[in-house]
Amino acid sequence: MTDGMDCLPATFVDGELILKGSYPTTAQFATWSDLTEEALVKKPKVRLSIGVTK
Repeated sequence: MTDGMDCLPATFVDGELILKGSYPTTAQFATWSDLTEEALVKKPKVRLSIGVTK
C-alpha cells in the first residue's frame, strides 16, 4: 500500500484487501460473510447476573 493514511479504513476478508477508504455497509458485510443483513443488525439478548444480594 502506498496510499498512506488516505486508504484508511481498510477492510480485509480472508487476508485479501476488499475495501479501502470507506467503511463497509451492512449489505457488503452480508455479501462477504454469507449472512443476511437482518442477522447482522439483530442485537443479541444478553442477561448478566452479578449475584448481588441485600
